[in-house]
Parts: sequence; structure tokens; C-alpha cells
Amino acid sequence: AKYVELWAHNRPHASGHQLHFDSDNEGRGGIIRNPILSTVLYLSSSSSSSDHVVGGPSLITNQRVHSTQLATKGWLAHSKPRRLVAFDGTVLHGVIPGKGVAKTTMPPMPTTSATKMETNNNINSTCSSSNNRRVTLMLAFWKDLKIRTNHHHCHRPGAARPWPTHTTWAKQLNVPYTDIVSTNDQEPHPQLSSSSSSRWKLVDPLPLNHVYEHLDGTPWKPQKGTDVDNTMPDYEQVFQGF
Repeated sequence: AKYVELWAHNRPHASGHQLHFDSDNEGRGGIIRNPILSTVLYLSSSSSSSDHVVGGPSLITNQRVHSTQLATKGWLAHSKPRRLVAFDGTVLHGVIPGKGVAKTTMPPMPTTSATKMETNNNINSTCSSSNNRRVTLMLAFWKDLKIRTNHHHCHRPGAARPWPTHTTWAKQLNVPYTDIVSTNDQEPHPQLSSSSSSRWKLVDPLPLNHVYEHLDGTPWKPQKGTDVDNTMPDYEQVFQGF
């Protein structure tokens, strides 16, 4: 890989993301190019309880742009802070909406008559707190990628924008990893130390026997000789945008 394209999502707990393909410039112009590898880094907060996970899992399938049938297999990766998911950049993937209502780690508001109005006014801010949002950083690795440096649009959101070297967050990300692990011959940061209990470990995603199903809940299966089940949806109408 010679290029890395990155972007971030900050979604409410119950918000998913439609199935889509990572593609150069969103596939505009009818030319669909996919990255070599796509990754998702989960940054959301969560509690230690297993029933409190912010946001739904990522869904990765075995369907590609030029597939002749819909996906027959899938894998789920649940949102967990510092978890990194890597997968083939050519496959269809998305996000399942979070189940139920996300719990908040904010302290409960008092319910006296003097503060009832204040409590009601803070409902929206409580629901939208960072603790209840699914925050992810995506990185796509490319063999070749056109960096779009149009002077009128390079500072606007869009595909393959130049690296914003003038911003504070970009300067922080430019710090070499070795400088973060150990500075001035000091001991490595406890969260990055290989001897730490928080060290990285390989975890298999949860396999799915099927990805699509009929309205009655029965699994969808490709049926040879039938145009209805074997007709692939249009790329622009289904897998990109809404």
C-alpha cells in the first residue's frame, strides 16, 4: 500500500450504516475501485458489563461488486473500545443498529419539583453524550489513489482529501509510535506495554450462516433458474447513499 485514506463516524447508539463498498470517490463516474484493506478502530466508551455496548456490530460479508449473487456468509464484530477490525477492502459491509437503549454513565438528575423542568431540558443532551455514541475511525489502504486537491474544495469534506498538516489533531497523529511508547528512555506507557494486561490479542469475529432473509424471517438462499433471487441490486440505488 502507498496511500491511506481515513475518516470517522460519530453515531447514536441505535443508528446503523447501510451495506456499502469502500470505493474511490464513492464510485462516481461509474468506475468502482476498492482499497486493498479496510479497517475499523472502535473508540466508543463502554462499561465493564457485557450488556452495555455502545452501538451495533460491524457486519462484513463475502459479497463483492462483481458478485453474481447476494452474500451467503457474514461475520459480526461488536463495538469495543480499542478493538481493531481489518478485512478485505473489496467486500460489502455495514453497521447493524444498536439494540435497545444505550445506558448513560452520567449521574442521575434530581427529580424535585424545582428541577423537573431542567431534567426534561437535558434529556436530549444526556442521550447525545459521548458515552452513548458509537465513535469509530476508519482507515483504507490503497495501492494507488488520486488525492483531490482542488483549491475550491480541498478543505471541504470529501473523498481522498490532502492530509491537513495545519490542524492540531493531524500533528498529534504524526507523532511516531516509538515516541509514544517510550520517551527520554522512560518506561513504556502502561497501556502500550507488551506486558500490560491491555495488550492486543487476536479475536475471531462471530460467523453468520446467512446475511439476507425473507420478510417471514426465513434465510434467503440463491435459487438457480429464477431471475428474482439472482438479480443483483443496482450499486447506486442500494449500496451507496440513501
